[in-house]
Amino acid sequence: MKKNQYEKRGIFAICILLTLIFACKRAEFNNILGSSGSEVEQRKAEAPFQLLGAKQVAFKIKTYASVLPNFRPTADSAFQILSTVISSKEFQDSIAKYSFPCSNGESGSPCIVPSRFTINKCIGGSIAGTTVYDDFLVDDTVKLDVKIIENTSPTPSSYGFASKCFNTINTYSYWLTNNRTLPLSEEYAIHLAHEYAHIVGYVHPSVASGLDVPNRVGSIVRNILWKWHLEALQTTALHTVLLTEPKYRFLAVNPPAMPQTAGFNAILQSDITTTNTAGRSYNHFYLDFNPPSTQRKSGSNIVVGVTTAASSYWIEYNYYEMQWVNSTTGIVSFTYKDNNGSTPTTASFSQNLRTFLESHTFKIDYSENVLNVGKVMGKLTCVEDPSKVFYGQFESSWSNW
Repeated sequence: MKKNQYEKRGIFAICILLTLIFACKRAEFNNILGSSGSEVEQRKAEAPFQLLGAKQVAFKIKTYASVLPNFRPTADSAFQILSTVISSKEFQDSIAKYSFPCSNGESGSPCIVPSRFTINKCIGGSIAGTTVYDDFLVDDTVKLDVKIIENTSPTPSSYGFASKCFNTINTYSYWLTNNRTLPLSEEYAIHLAHEYAHIVGYVHPSVASGLDVPNRVGSIVRNILWKWHLEALQTTALHTVLLTEPKYRFLAVNPPAMPQTAGFNAILQSDITTTNTAGRSYNHFYLDFNPPSTQRKSGSNIVVGVTTAASSYWIEYNYYEMQWVNSTTGIVSFTYKDNNGSTPTTASFSQNLRTFLESHTFKIDYSENVLNVGKVMGKLTCVEDPSKVFYGQFESSWSNW
């Protein structure tokens, strides 16, 4: 009986210790991302283990060399972010859902140092996501040599490279700019995760990118970072600035780089499938809340644009009247007014999005914390079904990514 009592006390003490460790890690990450709303922080405090994975790993810079003079603080921040994401329950759960072709595994002899990575990655005809997870968290601390180098190619396409068994990540400097979708420290952390997959022995197989371990790991890290940003959105009614303040003119949504919530993603993927079936690619959609008079038709006050591409870009304009259902809480409705003359085929590329907008009311929120240079995040939540949420970035001008 006493033994059980001691065991229970020991378990309780460990739980307290883990809670304190998690609180420190989460506070550190919030400082990196920017502070979030008190409501979100209170909810997170009530569930302190939601980001605590089964294992913890700290990625650290061992040596550093860079052709960029002021990049070191960004690199330090990226390593902290990478440590938090890879140690999270979200990463553990996400990677475990996948099964990869055996061609993802590096052939040849195993690493001499380090020798702890899984040597026989292929078991039963596939590589389990849990095997990838074990490789990423086999060590408590991972020290990497960082090299930021130039790419002399006139049309560079690679972001960098790393090799099996060598704890060095080489990154080309040309893409390390502040005009990317996420803050540069987070974009670099995504890149580090991708390259570390190569270090622990994964290659790019000749299969679809969804079955590619390095690419999938990078996508998972990106999705988690977007998820955390979305959770940190502050609730602020936009009725005082939305139709007049230039920096909130466009709410731009880039589906490949901005993973959407499951409820809305099903709607979006239906339009993307229709677009792809017609031999075009679906690029972006946006809501223009303050179009010039030349871009308004039939009493509309906003424009919903959808861009697709084949040999050239095509932007479909749909004209709407946005009305405030509740201007205090920021709830709006959309009434369809006109189109810029799309053919039935082109109109089908946005059919599900338009039906969704026209048949529901929405609460508009945005984050006062800058997500990236000159941009803040915004989201529209379906009032009738809050599981359907889409979000993007407010921009003062259409960048047409």
